[in-house]
Amino acid sequence: MNSELCITRQPIINNKKELFAYEFLFKGNIDYNMNTKYLIDNILNNPGLEKMKGKTQAFFKCDYDFLLSEAPNKLNPEMFVMEILPTVLVDNKAVQAVKELYEKGFKIALDDFDLNKENSALISPIIPCLSFCKLEYQKLKESEIYSKLVDIFHKYKIQVISEGLETMSDFKHSNKVGSDLHQGFFFAKSETKTTIKMKIDTMGALHVLNRISGNYLDQDLGVLEQEFKKYPDLTVNLLKYLNSAHFGMRTEIKNIKHALTMLGITKLKRWLLVLAYDTNKEISLDRSPLLINAMMRASFFGGVAKRLKWSTDRAEKAYLMGLISHLDALYETSFENILEQISLDPEISKALLDGEGAMGLLLNIISVIEHGDMESAADSINYLNLTQKDINECLMDAYTSSLSVV
Repeated sequence: MNSELCITRQPIINNKKELFAYEFLFKGNIDYNMNTKYLIDNILNNPGLEKMKGKTQAFFKCDYDFLLSEAPNKLNPEMFVMEILPTVLVDNKAVQAVKELYEKGFKIALDDFDLNKENSALISPIIPCLSFCKLEYQKLKESEIYSKLVDIFHKYKIQVISEGLETMSDFKHSNKVGSDLHQGFFFAKSETKTTIKMKIDTMGALHVLNRISGNYLDQDLGVLEQEFKKYPDLTVNLLKYLNSAHFGMRTEIKNIKHALTMLGITKLKRWLLVLAYDTNKEISLDRSPLLINAMMRASFFGGVAKRLKWSTDRAEKAYLMGLISHLDALYETSFENILEQISLDPEISKALLDGEGAMGLLLNIISVIEHGDMESAADSINYLNLTQKDINECLMDAYTSSLSVV
């Protein structure tokens, strides 16, 4: 595969399952020592990265050479959390560098240090500067010391991040031992096969989303109006939304055709998606990792579809697949159960159920990338006659496309 640099981001979630921050990982031939200027000028200070992180902070791994260089002085302390790698030699120079960064307003994180007596003595001078400490969940989950480490860091008012979580069971255990934050894509996996009954307006939202994708992209508003009439609750919600103070309409919108004209197809799709994902009233939608990631996936699939020169209809189907690709995790059930209640295009269904076809390959590509494993995506990328550059550019476009909740 092409060795060009690829940026991936991994979410850090709080105990309410809300998005707290992202850790940014750089894959490819990047050497912190030799390429510091490139890294700072072209990546870390790129306006695109600020869009990629949204309203959250960006965790960024620092090795010894980067920590002692002038590079951190060029960064915005309100944007970055400096994450000190466990390979960093904590000598007097490193301690002084950490203290200076702390005084400039940077938040400092300690990444998976082995807290034996020797290392504890070494890091003690920087303990007052730490805001976060990361613990490797898979190494500690069976250990009696796990909860003790959490208690030790809490004593110093340091928030604990358990990283490497793979399932919701991991999240629950991490939460139980007292971790403040949790890192990984565990939230996007469904562990249950429970049969669920969707609300009528949710089913309506997903049904209409499906109707305005694929062959229905260019249909007239009269057809869409008839679809909405099948779901009165959905129609009521849309009219309430457009007549709210958010829009400030001069005249009241009284019928669905007028509502659809005012909203437009693009905003309609986003509104329907938000409605479908609005199941947990405790989570603010602009901090919902599932919704944010679904929007990113949709944009990524749409961008790749253009590179593949797919038809408009098929590109729209790929976009829709991204939008709904987390419904199993959202409703804690299987796609088999979901598809018993909503009708989707066969190509999308086969991709979601069995990973079949080109769309199944797209799902595989984004899944392994999200878990930081670019190498495992190589076969799927090559099979689709794409390049690493294609993937990187589509990823950047998807990351930087803002989540505009209509």
